[in-house]
Amino acid sequence: MGEHKFEKAAIFLNFKIDSFPNRFSAQFDTGAESFFKENTISSFIENNTKLSKKLDTLSGNRNLNNLPVKLALTDLNLKFKDTVVLQKKVLFYPNTGKTFTEEQFNTSRIHLGTLGVDLLKNKILIMDYSSRRIAILEEIPSNFRIKKSTPFILDYINRVHLPIKIRGNSFYVMFDTGSSIFSLLTSDKTIWDKVKRNSNKDTLSVSSFGKYYDVYGSTIEEDIYLMDMNFKKHKIHYSTRPMEDTFLDGIKVIGTTGNKLFLDKVIAINYKNNSLNILE
Repeated sequence: MGEHKFEKAAIFLNFKIDSFPNRFSAQFDTGAESFFKENTISSFIENNTKLSKKLDTLSGNRNLNNLPVKLALTDLNLKFKDTVVLQKKVLFYPNTGKTFTEEQFNTSRIHLGTLGVDLLKNKILIMDYSSRRIAILEEIPSNFRIKKSTPFILDYINRVHLPIKIRGNSFYVMFDTGSSIFSLLTSDKTIWDKVKRNSNKDTLSVSSFGKYYDVYGSTIEEDIYLMDMNFKKHKIHYSTRPMEDTFLDGIKVIGTTGNKLFLDKVIAINYKNNSLNILE
């Protein structure tokens, strides 16, 4: 991306829907609600009677990225390797995705969209980055020990916001598995200007829902902590994508952190007691 090579960019999961034989894939994104690309999922609904009966026409003011959503699928069994997750509703992202013919249905791993935070309500998400495995459970298995832990705050759609410290001041960053290339990404110019960083600066052009924004990056040269994990020597990135100021419990949300900080760890995100745990 932007002439820079990143070994890891995002997380993708394979799954099946109900009795449908196809194996689909979707990005796993704790920064978003679940959605299927309308054109792609519609190709399969047209040829599956059971699935078509679960089609719901929305009358409320639902939207994705400021686009009105008119359709959804309800009461789906999302089947992963040895786990079934009941998903009450998945929205259709309007006018997106590739249309498939019946002859193309056996294409392996058809990309369907995004699986997000609505799958995780009142569950425990365990992510073993080194083994590239995740689990959605009711409790942390007894063979794991919690090594360290931090509380977090959930917003109105179930996104996790973690506390960080910059020069003794408290802020929140959203934990976003939709990004593996940014340790710390901010759209707050004040934070970008405040953090002590290397004078060398690089620029990326990053896509968000089809629009491109410049993102500037520079190495952090001061202590910034999440738990006892220090962002020093990691890069801070500043996004030119406009974002409204957000506060949770009176503390400002300044950006996001992604998978990069945790790639050598096993973590449990406990949506029951609002804590992120490092396991061993």
